Amino acid sequence: MHLPAYTTYTPQGISLAYRAELNHLRSWLPAPFLPRDFNGYGLITFQMSRVMGYHFEKPFPAMIPGSWRAAIRVPVEWDDWQGHHQGEYAPARFTGSPLFRFAYQRLFTNGPALGKFRMSDKCGEIRLKFQTREGKGLTLKARETRHFPMDSVLDNLDNAAWLYARPELVMHPLPSGSVFGTTLGRARDGIIQALNVHQLENDLLPSVFPMFDRGLAHFDHALLLSKVKEYWQPGEFMLQPKPLFVDPRFPEWQKEWSGNSDTELTNNRW
Repeated sequence: MHLPAYTTYTPQGISLAYRAELNHLRSWLPAPFLPRDFNGYGLITFQMSRVMGYHFEKPFPAMIPGSWRAAIRVPVEWDDWQGHHQGEYAPARFTGSPLFRFAYQRLFTNGPALGKFRMSDKCGEIRLKFQTREGKGLTLKARETRHFPMDSVLDNLDNAAWLYARPELVMHPLPSGSVFGTTLGRARDGIIQALNVHQLENDLLPSVFPMFDRGLAHFDHALLLSKVKEYWQPGEFMLQPKPLFVDPRFPEWQKEWSGNSDTELTNNRW
């Protein structure tokens, strides 16, 4: 079956990044993936956004209504018989729309888990709240700033924008042990800005990555993403890690998502 490409438009979203020790992140990832090295650290990101609609190629429905979505991703690299690759390993995805989850499962066999989303802008303060059905979540309060964190492993906003905007493969683990690849491209007329975070509570990522509880992962930077257009082409890459990878460390929402429950920067533009 040909899996359809689709485009999305995001008026506003948030990207949070944490840096983690390379050795510990390397031991967490399944073979053949290795964490990409950013000045001696790996990155773990949480991205949340409001999508205005999913526009599919024919003969599939022209559009599925928009919804909230979120994903946990790790920038990775790996080698195989085709050569060297760079992309993102995505152990978990979430949506606020039961309709989108249903449609995605019918098209791609594995759908995102459901979650609760809230994002607002009050007097210049960005407020974000996300929660899974099991009660794990993340809350944030931040304001836009022109100053990118000096201690970030990415050094400056230009590097952060380049990392976010470059086309790449997003790899999703499947219950069979194989990995499903989606080609993701982003239009370069989106807007990216740094955020000054003054309140952040997070028990979602510690439930997935044990290095958080051991003090081996730390907040790195936050980005405000605006007017982002994306193009997704599923199914152009399949990978079968050896040995088969079924990770028992994921919480119940991850098992549900994976199918185990029965079934150059100018004017802040990149």
